[in-house]
Amino acid sequence: MRSGLTAAAFAAVLFSFAICGLAAPQRTLSAVENRELAAPPALSAKAVFSGRFAEDLDKYLLDHFPLRDAWAGLAGAADFAMGRKDNGRVYFGADGWLFAMDSIDFGLLDANLGHIRDFIGAVSEEYPDVAFSALPVPASWSVARDMLPAFAPAGDEDAAMSRIGEALEGFARVCDPGEDLEDAFRAGTQVYYRTDHHWTTRGAYIAYRAWAERCGLTPSPESDFAVRVVSDAFYGVNASKAGLPWTVPDRMEAFERKDAPPLRMTVESAKDGGETRVSDGLYAPEFLAERDKYAYFLGGNNAVVTIDTGLANGRTLLLLKDSFAHCFAPFLTAHFERVILVDPRYHRDGLARFFRENDITDLLFLYSAVQLSNDRNLFYLKLAV
Repeated sequence: MRSGLTAAAFAAVLFSFAICGLAAPQRTLSAVENRELAAPPALSAKAVFSGRFAEDLDKYLLDHFPLRDAWAGLAGAADFAMGRKDNGRVYFGADGWLFAMDSIDFGLLDANLGHIRDFIGAVSEEYPDVAFSALPVPASWSVARDMLPAFAPAGDEDAAMSRIGEALEGFARVCDPGEDLEDAFRAGTQVYYRTDHHWTTRGAYIAYRAWAERCGLTPSPESDFAVRVVSDAFYGVNASKAGLPWTVPDRMEAFERKDAPPLRMTVESAKDGGETRVSDGLYAPEFLAERDKYAYFLGGNNAVVTIDTGLANGRTLLLLKDSFAHCFAPFLTAHFERVILVDPRYHRDGLARFFRENDITDLLFLYSAVQLSNDRNLFYLKLAV
């Protein structure tokens, strides 16, 4: 009898929290985790009978659970105190390193590589002079693997990087910066943030040098840049997922070209009804006061960003990318008259207009291998939709 009452009371508490979550003002974005939160599921007979409605409802309720961030932090601290190597979302690595518990979906990776090859083929047929290159980005747990806890079952990214290279070889010049990043890391250079999944600006610079040499470009030496610390209080996504109150923040740097001509950045927002903003620089200092400090680079995730660099060499680069490109883009301004960054996660209208309105000479795919193996938006990667 008593156990039945306890179970009923526990169920009532959970039900009350769920109702509170449904009644509370709904957020669409988690500033702590820097991601979009699940939307209310659409009710239909097909969704109900397939089980998709229940799955989506579960995700929605979890994302909008009252005091979710505080509960996650408490749970993370408890997991760490009990000596666990992870909390189900991040690995607790050595020396304060936190690693996302990513997985590689090889079936989806192969499908996405097929979409990329089909797109390159379509572009080559209509614009045969465009030069193609690809820069897959290894995960932090692949480069700094010595910092992983013992026996952590990290994804097989080596196989994923090899599959990317094999699939795109012959279609594009593929640059795998993994060895350069690993060498720099072993030499004491922090090439990834300890609290985030992104590479540091210095890591991006190392990858840029490898990519430029692979593409026959002369990379700008580090002496061409003024390196500036813009924040020493950056807590990344992995820190938010870990919820450990003693986490030491990362330092963020910006590499700014010395004596560069004036440039202009035009942003087509992924939000606000596609609002367009124009600025005279590549950085958004207002985000340094926010939780999502990484949005300092290019103003965060947007559908389209166009950079007019002030050069006059007749070269225009179309960069199809995820957020790893944001601190990479400034290095491209030494080589191209215009750089157009398109994020397929937010832009689904086809890419024909970019070729019609610009004399595209180069095309670069810059994606993290993890994102490339989990992204369901590359289906829209077409000249016209």
